[in-house]
Amino acid sequence: MGGINSKTKLNTKEKKFLIFLFLGALVVRIIYLWEMSASPYFGAPFLDELYHLNWARDVAMGRWLRHDAFFRAPLYSYLLGGFIRIFGVDYFFIRLAQHLVGAGAVIAVYFLTRRIFSQREARIAGILAAVYAPFFYFEGEMLDIFLQFLFYPLILIQALRTLETPSLKNGLVLGALLGLSAVARPNILLFAPILFIYLAIKWHRNRDSFGDLLFRLGVILAAMVCLIAPAAIHNYKAGRCFVPIASFGGINFHIGNNPDADGFTASTPQRMYHFGRYQDSVEMFAKAKAQAQLGRTLNAAEVNRYWSERAVHWILNNPLDWAKLMAKKLALFFGNVEIKNNKNIYFVAQYSHILKIFLIFLPFAIIGSLGLVGIYFAMARRGDSGAQLLTLFALTYTAGVVLFFVSDRFRAPIMTALIPAAAYALTAMWDAANEQERGTFIGAMAALFILVGLSLPDWFHVRPANYSRDFWSVGNCLLEKGELDLAEKEYRRAIFLDPNYDDALNNLGETLYKKGEIESAMNVFSELLERHPDYAAGWNNLGACYEKLDKFDMAEKAYRRALVIYEGHITARLNLAETLLKQGKMDEARQEYQIALRDAPDQLRLQIKSDKRFEKLHPPSPPDLRFPLTSQTSPN
Repeated sequence: MGGINSKTKLNTKEKKFLIFLFLGALVVRIIYLWEMSASPYFGAPFLDELYHLNWARDVAMGRWLRHDAFFRAPLYSYLLGGFIRIFGVDYFFIRLAQHLVGAGAVIAVYFLTRRIFSQREARIAGILAAVYAPFFYFEGEMLDIFLQFLFYPLILIQALRTLETPSLKNGLVLGALLGLSAVARPNILLFAPILFIYLAIKWHRNRDSFGDLLFRLGVILAAMVCLIAPAAIHNYKAGRCFVPIASFGGINFHIGNNPDADGFTASTPQRMYHFGRYQDSVEMFAKAKAQAQLGRTLNAAEVNRYWSERAVHWILNNPLDWAKLMAKKLALFFGNVEIKNNKNIYFVAQYSHILKIFLIFLPFAIIGSLGLVGIYFAMARRGDSGAQLLTLFALTYTAGVVLFFVSDRFRAPIMTALIPAAAYALTAMWDAANEQERGTFIGAMAALFILVGLSLPDWFHVRPANYSRDFWSVGNCLLEKGELDLAEKEYRRAIFLDPNYDDALNNLGETLYKKGEIESAMNVFSELLERHPDYAAGWNNLGACYEKLDKFDMAEKAYRRALVIYEGHITARLNLAETLLKQGKMDEARQEYQIALRDAPDQLRLQIKSDKRFEKLHPPSPPDLRFPLTSQTSPN
């Protein structure tokens, strides 16, 4: 049935449905975009969004090469850079373009379902994909994951097409799709060898010659490698090491597999500060800690290997603990809760009615459970190539996430496989009810109720108990926009929910400082340091308050305390140098200034040399760049 329907040409009625499906999906996304454009988050990217945006801006300015091997997969940032080069940084149109891709992904899900099952299931799957909340939510974020919503169904469609008609063209297209998907997000590389083995077995059973089989697989592999090669070449040239795509795999594998791993928290044990332009704290920690442990400078491949080996060592020495952790991550993966990575989708939903509606009425518990029932039906009743590939993809993608750590962002792409299966489950259950197949219908309903019942509870309490961190992140966005009164309000809401919240106290103090309420800021910083005496940025900021009040000796003590806690705090060291200058301690000031220059990242060094506060220590050069207080906006 799937094969016949997959080759049937589209009739006028189906073409009209596809047009309405695309437009309907786009309308849902435009409503969401319009609602979110009024939210505090809009126009103030942070964490991973800011990472991609900064990278894209470099690309738009012609800086194609990085200073080191890629830490993250590069495709999205380069595509975004090309868009910015043409249209500029317009947050509305960037997201509109991504939503257009998302609406196209809905059509891809339709055609995947049509090829495996029939037009009836395809219509249901298309509608579900059009309104599935995490799809349009992540399309509205400047993150790479939404590209997989399009790539994965296209890969499965092309794999089936290549299996049926193993032409040179089909093989090249399949390999190119695999390569592009890998350069966007390397997870697909876990599925690629499974796909190769599957194709080889199928072609072998068709009695195709061994030479033909090798040629076909070679074509797919060659096309895939050609698309990955530019990233590998860049990494060798920039980092002098072999990193095929990106080097984040090792540290992420360790984050998800160590004695303290909880299966969903994507953080490192130590807080890392960035100075100047935003830097990824995980990347900074991975390199700094590995080099400190081994006592030498490491390239990206060596850092990646160091963390991978640590994770493997723990797994081999603690197999039972690891098995329990994997079971927990599997339960989290199929649980209903959308686990926060950067933003909390449930908190964001207060700014979008359409997101809230579809989160409530079409949650993962329902569609994901239907998808699992549908996969069972597809394998039991059909067992054809489409059902087998869909199942293999779902299994390997699940394994690829569970091996690391679980979050809403990384789980979402599996729905490109589960939604077609969910559509098949609905039609199979409907047919069973109408055809008096009572046993099949009752069994399917029982399985569905059990799966939904197991999925709905928050067994491991992964959903935050309150929104303190979300109010804090909103405050950061408002602070970035210069809306100080509103930022203060959000920080106070965060502190009300969690009075011990260090980052919220720190950023409230910074906001008050920027408003000119120095005494109030000092009181907040003092409270922060009573609760968290090792909070380096707090000491730096308290020193800035003392300096503002011309209490230079007190400022000096505060800055030195910050540097005792975190020797690499460049802002505190520069502020210390300035305070020493004001006290006439020229030699000490020059020493601190030179240390700051030595430790500063390359992109910040020129700014330090250009800072007119230090004219007596170094010949000044324009422009006049001053150093604000350090905002801790990337917590671990």
